[in-house]
Amino acid sequence: MKAWAGFTLIEILLVLTMMAIISALIAPSFFSASGGTVTSETRKMQKILRMVGEESQLGGMPIQLRVYRDSLNFYSPNKEKKWQPLANTILQAYALRSPVYIAKAQLDGGAGIMMDEQITMGEQNDSNGKTSTPTLARFLFWPDGDVTAGEITLQAGSENQTIRIDAGMGGVRVIDKEKQQ
Repeated sequence: MKAWAGFTLIEILLVLTMMAIISALIAPSFFSASGGTVTSETRKMQKILRMVGEESQLGGMPIQLRVYRDSLNFYSPNKEKKWQPLANTILQAYALRSPVYIAKAQLDGGAGIMMDEQITMGEQNDSNGKTSTPTLARFLFWPDGDVTAGEITLQAGSENQTIRIDAGMGGVRVIDKEKQQ
C-alpha cells in the first residue's frame, strides 16, 4: 500500500481563513491615507519641542524657534547677540512631510497669524536678501525653563491637531479642542 502525503482540504481552508483574518487586522494600518500623518507629525513635533526646551536648559542659552508653514527652524544668539541658525547640534531645521502643514501658530496674547491671512510677521530672507517664506510665530525657550507660551496647529485636509506650549512640567502637549468646548 502506498501512503499519501499532503494536506487535506480542511487544513488548507483553515490556514487560508487564518491568513485572511490576520490580513484584515493589519491592512488598515498600512493603507490609511492621512489618518496617521497629522498624528505622527504632531508626535514628532512634540518630541522636538521638548528637546528644544531641554537643550536650552542644558546648554545654558536661549533658543528661538521660528515657525513656518512647512518647517521649524532653530536659532541661538552669537557673540554679537544676533540670532543665527543652530549648527552642529541635534537641533536641525525640521521639515514637515506633505500633505501636513502648519495652519496656525499663535502666541499667547494674540501674536502670530493663520496661514490664510496675508500679513507676515517677520520674514525669512534667502541669500539674496529676498523674502521667501513668512514666519508664523517665534517662540523663545529660556535656560531657566521659561518659554513663550502659545499653540501650533498642524493640518492635512480636514484633520488637524494642536500642540500647546507652556512653561513647566508637561509644557509641550497635544490638546483636543473639541473636549475643551
